[in-house]
Amino acid sequence: MADLKTDRTAWPVIAKIKDLAPVVFAERGVPLDHVTVQHGEQVVFDIADNCGTQMWVRLVQVMPSQNFPQIDDGPVLGTMPQRSFAVTVEVGVVHCSDIWQDPNYAPSDEDYLSDTELSLAEMTAARETICRALSGTKRQWYFIPGYTPTAGGGVIGGYWQFTMQANPKVND
Repeated sequence: MADLKTDRTAWPVIAKIKDLAPVVFAERGVPLDHVTVQHGEQVVFDIADNCGTQMWVRLVQVMPSQNFPQIDDGPVLGTMPQRSFAVTVEVGVVHCSDIWQDPNYAPSDEDYLSDTELSLAEMTAARETICRALSGTKRQWYFIPGYTPTAGGGVIGGYWQFTMQANPKVND
C-alpha cells in the first residue's frame, strides 16, 4: 500500500483517538483492554475471549457542509470542488457485566452501583480522549446528541457521537 493516499478529513482524528485512548484511560485508572477502529453501521463487540473493556471508534457519516455546522441541503455539482464536510464519529466503550450475561443471576444493589460507576468512568474517559484528540486542531466540532448509554447481550456501556468540520486545507 505504498501508494495509498491517506484521507485527511476523518482519518487523522480517528487514528489520534485510537492512539490516545489507552493513555487517557490509564491516567484515569479506568481499565481498557482493546481499542478498535470500525467501519459500517453495526459495531462488533470482540470481547468474548477475555471479557474485558472494549472501545471503538467508528465513522458514522460524512456530509457536504460549506457553512459548518449546517449540512448542505441541495445537490452538490460533481464538477464543484468540495472543500468542507461535516463528519460524524462515534466513540463507545463497553465492558462485560454479570447483570446482563446470566438471566438467572439475581443482581444486588451493589452490582448495579458497581456497573454504573464503571460505565460512567468509561464515559468520562472517552469524552476526555475525544477532547484531547481535537484540541490543538483548527477544527470546529460539537457533541451530538451527547452520551447514549447501552446495555444488553452481556455488556454495559455507551457511546458518544460528535460532528466535526473537515476541511483538509485548514484542519491540522
